[in-house]
Amino acid sequence: MSWSEELRSTHLNESTLMEIDQNPIHYQICIKGHLDERRMRWFEGLEVMQLPNGKTIISGSMMDQSALHGLLNRIRDLGMELISVQPETRSTYEPAPLEIKITLALGLTLLRPYYHRFVRELHLRGDERVLDFGSGSGICSRHIAARLKQGGGQLACVDISHDWMKIVQRALRHYDNVSYHLGHITEIDLPDSAFDTVVIHFVLHDIPENERLCVLHGLARRLKPEGRLIVREPEGQGLMLEELNLLAVAAGLQPVESSLRKFVIGPVFDASFTLQPHEGSDLSQG
Repeated sequence: MSWSEELRSTHLNESTLMEIDQNPIHYQICIKGHLDERRMRWFEGLEVMQLPNGKTIISGSMMDQSALHGLLNRIRDLGMELISVQPETRSTYEPAPLEIKITLALGLTLLRPYYHRFVRELHLRGDERVLDFGSGSGICSRHIAARLKQGGGQLACVDISHDWMKIVQRALRHYDNVSYHLGHITEIDLPDSAFDTVVIHFVLHDIPENERLCVLHGLARRLKPEGRLIVREPEGQGLMLEELNLLAVAAGLQPVESSLRKFVIGPVFDASFTLQPHEGSDLSQG
């Protein structure tokens, strides 16, 4: 297939190019094969993820048509096979008033022991920096904040919902060890390699499939080298444990342990991950 035919097969049409001229669009470009260190330098300033299946995802915001064409020309000049060019959707979510009332009512009463147990099983020392991804109503966050306050730890609540962020700020207003961050994890201003633990409770299954890898990659970036990423998701609700493990490995994480469990809320799976050791590090040599 010629390069022009490859480009047409990616569904990159004229209306899409016109849209780029009006607003920057975040794109995911998939190519066949992996990039060596020399080729990686061609894509500085962009996010590059090399997948276990032999494909590479290059993502970044395109300011105009010339920027997108310039990137595609770079890929062509390297002799790489283009698989797809897709605008990356950005999920938005705001809870309905009834959902807010039900979530808070259950979380503060009947489900309070469940959340308390979940946080207890995180085995936090109390002096860590913890990132609660998809903090939502703050039901889980308040238990984490209370545990960290005992030892001088810090909690960062991250969510894409304006309404939930207002609610969690009100709920945790008495905790001076909590910060709040509204937006997508790939875009918000949080330092890399800064957190001991990232907690994800019932969030990933609601994220569109084409965003999950970027989300996990953004979270992995924020972990300290010895940090942990801990996930609990509902079993059979749009995300399987096997898929999570594959995505985590592609994002640079290493599975540690996982289990299936049953609670009053239904069956769930728990999984924990650490950062994959880099070649040449003490961990990889041990």
